This record gives sequence, C-alpha cells and structure tokens, in this order.
Amino acid sequence: DPGNFTENAQGAKIFVDKTYTLREVMVRMITESNNIATNQLIDYMGHDTINQALKAEGFTKTTVGHKLVSDSTYPKSMGAGKNVSTADELTQMMMRIYSFTKESDEEILNALVGQYDLDFGYRALVKEKPNIFWIGEKTGQNSSVIGSTVAFLVGDERYVMTVTIDKSANQGRLRQIIRDTARHVLEHGPLDQKPAPKIARNI
Repeated sequence: DPGNFTENAQGAKIFVDKTYTLREVMVRMITESNNIATNQLIDYMGHDTINQALKAEGFTKTTVGHKLVSDSTYPKSMGAGKNVSTADELTQMMMRIYSFTKESDEEILNALVGQYDLDFGYRALVKEKPNIFWIGEKTGQNSSVIGSTVAFLVGDERYVMTVTIDKSANQGRLRQIIRDTARHVLEHGPLDQKPAPKIARNI
C-alpha cells in the first residue's frame, strides 16, 4: 500500500504498489529492519489484534500504538498511541522464541540469523569464537535509544540479553557492554539473578 511508505534503513528494499507474500513481508521486517514492511503488517493485523496477542503471551508492557516513520515521510493512518516495550520483555520474547514452543519460532529464528544489520551484537562477539558464539539478535535504533537483544552460546548453554542506551547513538559503547557481559558469563558463570539496584537499572 503506497500509504505505508516511509524511508527505510540502508539496504532495506520493499516497494509500494507491489505484491509480496505475508512471509516475505514478515521476514523483511526482521532481516532488514524494514519500516515499510512493518507498517504494512500493522495495517494487515491491526493495532488491537497485535496488542491483544502480546497480552495473551504475557507481554503486558509492550504495546504497538503507531506505525514507523523514518526521516520525514509519515505513513497514512499513523495511529495515535505509543510504541512501548521494556528490556525485560524483549529478553523474554527472544527466550520464548529459542524455546521452540511454537511452530512459528523456527521461521522467526531463520530471519534473526539472516538479518543484514550485524553492527551490534554480532560485531561485538564475532572475535570471541569459539568460546562465545553469536546465534542471533534483533537490533533497534531511533532518536531516543539504541539497543540490541542478542542470543549467544557459552559452551552448550544459550543466553539472551538486552542492552539499551538511552539518548545515545554510540554503537561502540553498546558493543563493549555486550562483549564485556558475555565475557563475564564465560569467566564467572551466569549473572546474579537478584534484581539490580534502581540506579543501575536506570543507567
């Protein structure tokens, strides 16, 4: 739908007035961080259906309120709510996918592994092989936050973490946090599961 056009991430290609399968639109949304594909899916599913599905899966703090806009072009029927999530719920989503409890999980994992944007977690961990092995991630960046939910292996154990930095575009710092955390897991085992102090959570 031409009404879903907005600028896309570098390398992302999908064209208005063309026909795509639902699977291709969903895959491009993940592999390319494709804004147009995301907007088309929001139109196809509807905000209410998406939010009801999220709540049914236990993700009570994640909501989709509006379509994506990039540099300057706003899609039609933008929506009036907010797009909200938390680092905890993003991590839980990735853990859920890697549990292979749904038939769709493998489709999503294939898209995550095949994504084009490898500047965050992949670059942070690629030189750590064979001790630490990157297995997939979903990255995100806008004017408010930069972040990644990344899955990696340490030995036979699978780990998932979400790292975000507010009010920053510092990719180098994000990669360093991911790398340091993964090395800590390698050297000392899993992080303490006790809640972090409030000041640490807000950094």
